[in-house]
Amino acid sequence: MSSGPTPDRRRHGRRRRRVASAVVVCAAALQTSAAVAGDRSLSGSVSQQFLADTNVQLDEGDGASLGSITSINLAYADRRATSSFTLGTGFSYSAFTGGDNDNISGLFPTLRGAYAVSRPTRSLSFTFGASVEPVDFFRNTAIVVPTDPGDGGGDGDGDGDGDGDGDGGDGGAGDGGDGDPPPQTTTRRVNRETLRFRGDVGVGYTQQVNSRESFSMGINASRLDFLENDGSLTPSTTLGYNAGWNRILTQKITAGVGASVRYFEADDDENRQTISVDAVPSLSWARTPKERYSFSLGPAFTLTRREIQLLGGGTRVEREETVSLRGSAGLSYVDGGSAFNVSFAQSAEPTDEGVLANRASLSVGWSQRLSSTSTLNAGASGTVSTALSGDASDTFDDSIFARFTAGYSRSINTLSSASASTFYQFDDEDGLGTEGTVGLNLGYSYQLTEATSANLGYAFRVEDQEETSHRVFLTLSRGFTIIP
Repeated sequence: MSSGPTPDRRRHGRRRRRVASAVVVCAAALQTSAAVAGDRSLSGSVSQQFLADTNVQLDEGDGASLGSITSINLAYADRRATSSFTLGTGFSYSAFTGGDNDNISGLFPTLRGAYAVSRPTRSLSFTFGASVEPVDFFRNTAIVVPTDPGDGGGDGDGDGDGDGDGDGGDGGAGDGGDGDPPPQTTTRRVNRETLRFRGDVGVGYTQQVNSRESFSMGINASRLDFLENDGSLTPSTTLGYNAGWNRILTQKITAGVGASVRYFEADDDENRQTISVDAVPSLSWARTPKERYSFSLGPAFTLTRREIQLLGGGTRVEREETVSLRGSAGLSYVDGGSAFNVSFAQSAEPTDEGVLANRASLSVGWSQRLSSTSTLNAGASGTVSTALSGDASDTFDDSIFARFTAGYSRSINTLSSASASTFYQFDDEDGLGTEGTVGLNLGYSYQLTEATSANLGYAFRVEDQEETSHRVFLTLSRGFTIIP
């Protein structure tokens, strides 16, 4: 006859139950702690490029030079159940031999961050960023060209009497043209460089009204400035507010409307101030899972104010109103190894000259996977920039920029790949002429380790069929993780 569990067995059973309960409690605590602490990560990359170039900036008279470009980037992320914070920072340090390249040598930092808080039906985000980068621009500069004495100085038939004593003797050449002719003034297209600083901050809010409707709004501010500015470029400040509403009409069609107000101020002698207001309806259509269309178009009103300095002192205030259109259109198609997209946009953007400019841009892209190891792609893009208001035409030159590209890439094996691409671009700026550049790029990449790769390449460029550049380079890159 069984006498039941002994006291020792009962104690062991209670102990096992307590241990199991403790394990469950600890697991729950760890899960809660992980949710509170969030998913933190810190990763980065470093790359070092060594190059040799016969003409780095394609400037007339520049000689060959050696260069080094070092880039370091860090990315931090802290993602939690209802919030997230990301911070990215880095810098690029460039050094080139030759005094002609001092403008592109130096340390160029970048910073970008975002913080977001989300709830089931709403979210709030905050973004900020700053960067310093070298830029070049062109100007028509008046220069004095000495005249060859043999080309002028009179021929002995001047208005004077030949001995310099008559009324016209000063300007005549009765002595056979002893004086040199006056110099002539002409213009030349000059390439200038400087450093550009960009800083921006923004706040955005999104509200999900119901399963079909959503509302969003945001405010933003940006600052554009130039270091070592010679006065040709104009710092500016932009403040903006935007709001939008979207509604899902059917399973494939979504409609919406967006409105924005922008205030733009240029730090120039005319104290130029511009207010732009627009309201743009939009429509998107997912015809099939592979094919999508989008379209938007609406009116925009712009008021520009500037102060004209009068010769006798004081200022005169001038105002100009402009009505224009804002909009965009797009098409995308993706089918297995084929992809095609077209996009068009009409907007107003601040320029380096300190004005708001109408910017119409068009881009076309196509790619085709030829096999499991090779891909062919091609693309074209263009931008037409015009002065937003008539009084800005004396500050901003209308321009047309276009670029055409084609490329081929192939994976040789699991560790190496090769690529080839070519491009043609031209920049036609009113009053400065057209500048065209043709280029060819060849590259070979090899994966040294799981995190380290090497790239060996050659690049050829020719500008206006005159200035040419041959470049060979070696780039070593490595990614790393500090907090997994």
